[in-house]
Amino acid sequence: MVLSVKAIYQDGQLRLLEPVDLHNGDTVDLTIVKAEETVSAGVIIERLRGAGLLMDIPTAADVQELTPEERLRIGQLFVADRPSESIIDEERDVSWTRP
Repeated sequence: MVLSVKAIYQDGQLRLLEPVDLHNGDTVDLTIVKAEETVSAGVIIERLRGAGLLMDIPTAADVQELTPEERLRIGQLFVADRPSESIIDEERDVSWTRP
C-alpha cells in the first residue's frame, strides 16, 4: 500500500492530519518531504510580471471605439485594383495561374 498523508511535526512527533488504514504495531517506511509554502495566484502573477515574463494584455474594456475617420483610413489600407490572392501570388513569385 502506498499512501500520501499530510502531517504536522510537533514536540518531536508527527501528527497525521487524516486517518489511515493501519493497525497498532504496523511497521511503515516513511519519507518526509517538507511542504512548500502555498503561494496564491496573485503572488505568482506578480512574480512573473516582475521577471518580465508576463505582460498585460488589453481587454475589451480597455479598447476604445474607432472614429469614423480612422475606420475609413484603415479600410483604405487594403484597397487594390485586383483580388488579394493575385497580389499574394505575385509577391510569392507563383508562376502558375489560379483556376
